[in-house]
Amino acid sequence: MSVVFMEIEYDDHTLVTTAAHELIACMEFDFQSKQVFEVGNIRTFMQHLVCPFPGKRTEKYPSILVRAYINVVSTLLERGEKSMSLLPFLKLLLTNGPLSLLIELNEDEAGCWLVSLPEFERRYQFQINARIPNAE
Repeated sequence: MSVVFMEIEYDDHTLVTTAAHELIACMEFDFQSKQVFEVGNIRTFMQHLVCPFPGKRTEKYPSILVRAYINVVSTLLERGEKSMSLLPFLKLLLTNGPLSLLIELNEDEAGCWLVSLPEFERRYQFQINARIPNAE
């Protein structure tokens, strides 16, 4: 997961509030360390994503991860749930997005795998073939 969050160079960035930046970073950390993201107060999380007020600090964040965060929180809100495991998150992240040109999910009888595509390997000079732990 650290490759998805740290190694891939994202061209498009979005300005978010400092609080939103911290919340999205927490989502990244949770998926990397625990393979699950647990949202606290969804209302508070969504309020932090509102366009920053004048005078409030903002920071840049990769747009794809901002959209992923919004999709995760929205999905949890729709389902009335408080957490999402790694596999559903990866499916959300890779569906019709720019990452789908770089990495994909493969499922077989042995489990679910995050696999690099030729464009990723050309760009970053290494391969990914990682088993997704606890895939549902």
